[in-house]
Amino acid sequence: SNNGFPDVAVYCLLVRPDNDNILWAGTEIGIFESTDNGQNWAFLDSELGAAAVWEMNVMDDQVVIGTHGRGIFTATLPMAPEIVVMPEILATGTMLDGNLGIEVAFNSPYDSSFIYINGTETGRFINTQVGKGLFTISGATPGDSLGISLVSYRNGKAYPAKPRSEWLFEVNPAVSVYVNDFNSNSDDFVGKGFSITLESGFDDAAIHTTHPYPEGQGNRGDTLVQYYQLRTPIIVAQKNAFLKYKDIAIIETGEDGVVFPDEKFFDYVVVEASDDGLHWKTLVRGYDANSDQGWLDAFNNDKDGDKSLFVDQKIDLLRKFNANDTIFIRFKLYSDQLTTGWGWAIDDLSIQEVITGLDENQSEIALYPNPANNVLNVEYYLDHRAKTQIRMVNMQGQLVREMGSDNFAPGFQRHRIDVSGLRPGLYIVNIDMGVESIVQKVIIQ
Repeated sequence: SNNGFPDVAVYCLLVRPDNDNILWAGTEIGIFESTDNGQNWAFLDSELGAAAVWEMNVMDDQVVIGTHGRGIFTATLPMAPEIVVMPEILATGTMLDGNLGIEVAFNSPYDSSFIYINGTETGRFINTQVGKGLFTISGATPGDSLGISLVSYRNGKAYPAKPRSEWLFEVNPAVSVYVNDFNSNSDDFVGKGFSITLESGFDDAAIHTTHPYPEGQGNRGDTLVQYYQLRTPIIVAQKNAFLKYKDIAIIETGEDGVVFPDEKFFDYVVVEASDDGLHWKTLVRGYDANSDQGWLDAFNNDKDGDKSLFVDQKIDLLRKFNANDTIFIRFKLYSDQLTTGWGWAIDDLSIQEVITGLDENQSEIALYPNPANNVLNVEYYLDHRAKTQIRMVNMQGQLVREMGSDNFAPGFQRHRIDVSGLRPGLYIVNIDMGVESIVQKVIIQ
């Protein structure tokens, strides 16, 4: 062409950060350079030669050049631009002591940084370096809706983080045992999208989402997260640290074969806990109507939930936390756009209440053969619909086998556990059945 650029494929274009009039074009036969903002071009004479250039990126004072068949080359720039990255607000929330917690990320060195709550400066930091920071803000009134913003400055230019909003709530004293059947007035929970109410088809009050629950807002792919948090922190017990409840989750199902947290799992409900109010752990995998046949039938037939669909659930807090940890607990509903279901109902919440145990010599459970060699049969009887989980540990407390939980109808149950490959010795089998926990010993030959 008249300006010196050949008729070849162009894979990438770089504006030199040290001089924005200099352009480099990566082509199938090497790099072409313009020193007049693209008006005229010439082949760049370099060690690279006529190799195909697929990608060019600036890193510090270097241009990193990716080629096809010739490896990676670098070119040093006369001067490197100062690239300042925006700061971030990573997490906010009411902490266990009732103060507002704000976790931030300083992604570049800044001359100064400021935190604002509802437009009022509440924190100032000079010469902040790259890293994370956790800041506690006291004095805010519980019940206030708080607008949180962070602005950093470098050489007189402002770099604002994406703002957040947070709802501060009053924290109750921590306890070891918490029980609530929701039949009396209770203000122990705070959140959005949930309420304690008596709904048609039920004999007494329970925690309910709206029915049907709302979909994600805005464009396709947008999501909505709603939660209901217990304002009473729980002190994790040394043993029998079980969180129990019964629920109905008629929630949109994901694509066949996908599991939580795959993006095609779609809507789900989940129970979470936090030891600081900012960072949350899932206590069980998120689940939907596929977790119970009765729920799935109701979802597929667009039916409402009723008391006959309740399923007992039980979670061991010691699987994610240590004894004597103090934690918040919350129920969360996640929904994407387009399709929803009836929703979620939760009743008879019991945290670390005394559980019922069965003596290992009772006939309600049978392990055979015992001693076992390749396969261990587990038989037991359920007098109620429940989620059952079987865990097998060695004498050092290490988990060696685990069967995923399923909802089973009342009646006789039988499972087969592959124990081939286990070292000979004594093992403990624990069966959780919603409201009961059974323990037995087995010998592997």
